[in-house]
Amino acid sequence: SKYISTNSVFPGRHCHRMEIPLGNNRSIFSFNSHVAYVVQKAQKRYFSLLQLKRMSVATEKLLSKFYIAHIRSILTYCMPAFFPLLTKTQIESLENVQKLCTKMTLPSSEYYQERQNVLSLPPLVLLSENLY
Repeated sequence: SKYISTNSVFPGRHCHRMEIPLGNNRSIFSFNSHVAYVVQKAQKRYFSLLQLKRMSVATEKLLSKFYIAHIRSILTYCMPAFFPLLTKTQIESLENVQKLCTKMTLPSSEYYQERQNVLSLPPLVLLSENLY
C-alpha cells in the first residue's frame, strides 16, 4: 500500500509522523489505520484514567481534567486535517472512546449528553464543525 508521509513534507527530528494511506485507486484517502491507531492510543490512556479512579483519591474534577489533557487531546490531534474525510463509522469509533471516558469520569450521570453538559464537552463532530 502507498503512503504519503509527513516526514517528507516536514523533515525534522521533533515532527510527529502521520502516514496517510491511499486507497486502492489512489484517488481516495483511507484513514482506517490512522483512526485505529488513535483509538488504540486513547484506550491505553484510558487505562491510566481507570487506575486513577481505582486509587480512590481522584475527584470527578481531577478525572475530567486528566481526560481532557491526556485522552481528548489525542482524539482531536490534527482534527482539521483528517476529520472531514472520515466515515460515519470512523467518527463513531472516536466518539465511543469519549463516551467510555466520560462514563468513567462521571458514573453518576446515566446519559452521555448529560455527561457532556456537566463536563462542557461537545461531541467530536460539533467540535470539528466549529473549526471551519
